[in-house]
Amino acid sequence: MPFVSFIFRVHQPYALANYTSSDVGLVHNYFDKDATIAQLNRTADDCLLPANRLLLKLIKEHEGNFKAAFSISGIMFELLEIYRPDVLQQFKRLVQTGCVEILGEPCNNSASWLYSCNEFKRQVEKHKAVVEELLKITPNVFRNTELIHDNNLAAFIHSLGFEGMFCESVDQLLHLRSRNKTYTSPGNKIPLLLRNFRMSDDIAFRFADDEWPERPLTAEKFASWIHAHPADTECINLMLDYQTFGIYKTKETGIFDFLEALPGHILQNPDWLFATPSTILATNPSNDVYDVSETISWATNGGNSSSRCENAMQNKMLHKIFSLEKAVNRCNHPALSKTWKLLQASDYFSYMSPENYTTPDPLNPYSSAEEAYQNYLNIVTDFELQLIKQGLADYKEHKQSQHYSTLY
Repeated sequence: MPFVSFIFRVHQPYALANYTSSDVGLVHNYFDKDATIAQLNRTADDCLLPANRLLLKLIKEHEGNFKAAFSISGIMFELLEIYRPDVLQQFKRLVQTGCVEILGEPCNNSASWLYSCNEFKRQVEKHKAVVEELLKITPNVFRNTELIHDNNLAAFIHSLGFEGMFCESVDQLLHLRSRNKTYTSPGNKIPLLLRNFRMSDDIAFRFADDEWPERPLTAEKFASWIHAHPADTECINLMLDYQTFGIYKTKETGIFDFLEALPGHILQNPDWLFATPSTILATNPSNDVYDVSETISWATNGGNSSSRCENAMQNKMLHKIFSLEKAVNRCNHPALSKTWKLLQASDYFSYMSPENYTTPDPLNPYSSAEEAYQNYLNIVTDFELQLIKQGLADYKEHKQSQHYSTLY
């Protein structure tokens, strides 16, 4: 029996301050609290609250036959806990239905796997602890930032105790095989679930596109596409940003009406069910290998993710922020350490991609990739200066303590 799996990504970074070159060396507050709260409130009121209410309604109406999964960043958990506990309570109620699974991920929505195995492991373990503390559930399936993936990552995630993980379905790696089946990494290290990027993007990107031949996309039409899949289909994994509902696609587009009607139309065919990722993996074990020897991501079908080395600006800033790891760990200063982790969020590097300015993005505060780059460069320049000053202060304190110890 084939399954449909909805996986919703929920994340928001801290908004960066408008930080000029004249601020370097003088101003050390890199985040705009008011802008962060304003964006969170908008996301909560226009997306999270109405979408969560709708999911709770769908679970009840379909008597537990509608299921979904969430990948919620540690940054978003922190923001909700501080500023919007009402939304956090909703997520708790969703988990308590038994119909919602929470995935593991790097806590700070970072590309740390590409730059620091130690930092990546710390973030994954921190995120797991946050989910266990707040939602009383242990993540068993993993999703990496931007679905960055390779064989080495699969083996590493297996070593951390996860029972499965998501990655992008890339045509060149599938070799004419279906993206709607479960796979395993080389050596049977860990089971893999592949995102159906075409059907996911039909909702996330093409739903309100006036030039798309399939518009309007109705729930009945989308369900018919699901039902048209061959009998040997195991799972269709629809992974998209939760902000698709209410932010990227406003209520006026009909996106909430689409989501409300879709489960009923899919379940009209008794051969199809909704399932959480863990249920899919438990039901469909696979020995067919999905070999990813070179890093892939979800930005394009096999292309580089906009969260990493797409252009010189991104490449330079990613290498710079992760090059500071030793200095951060050496000074052992909690506030600096937290700032360093927050500055790793992939959003800041995504803003440095010119491709992201071809269509309006309501969550992007910049007018150009160059503006995003310069603002981040100014911040990191000052942050590095603060690390150097803290390192010198720590060194003087250490030398002074050594001096006193010789005297006494």
